[in-house]
Formats: sequence, C-alpha cells, structure tokens
Amino acid sequence: MSNDVYALQPGECQPTWILEPDGRLMSAGLLKRPGEETTRFHLLVPKAKESRVAHWLRALSDGYVRVDDGRSVCSGPRAGP
Repeated sequence: MSNDVYALQPGECQPTWILEPDGRLMSAGLLKRPGEETTRFHLLVPKAKESRVAHWLRALSDGYVRVDDGRSVCSGPRAGP
C-alpha cells in the first residue's frame, strides 16, 4: 500500500495504490476500515486486477490475509470468518 492505513477512522475509506516489488503500479484500490478494529481493513480493487492482487496478498500474508472471492474484498489480520 502506498499510504498510512492506520490513519483511517472507523467507516472511512481512502484511495490507495498497490505496487509491484519494483515500484510499478499493480492496481489502484479503495481501502476501507469497516469498524473499530485497528487491524481489519477491506481492500476493493478493479475486477480485472482481482486475481493478481489476491495472489500477491496471499503470497505475502503468512496466513493473515483472507480473500473473499465472492465479494471481491480482502480483509487484514484477525479478520475472522
């Protein structure tokens, strides 16, 4: 991500950029903090980029990223079912 995700207040969202390891743009996105939890976020990306972004997040996650393919939402650590 290209911005401070912890600056978001509950219910707020902000545009973000997801970058390739070499700094090129992978995808634009919208990052939302859905509630009071400080470690739970939703990331919405364009349909055409979903697969690439989900693959990249899973590869980085060590099991802490849950991708809801049905809703096109990625949730962060301790997101729960």
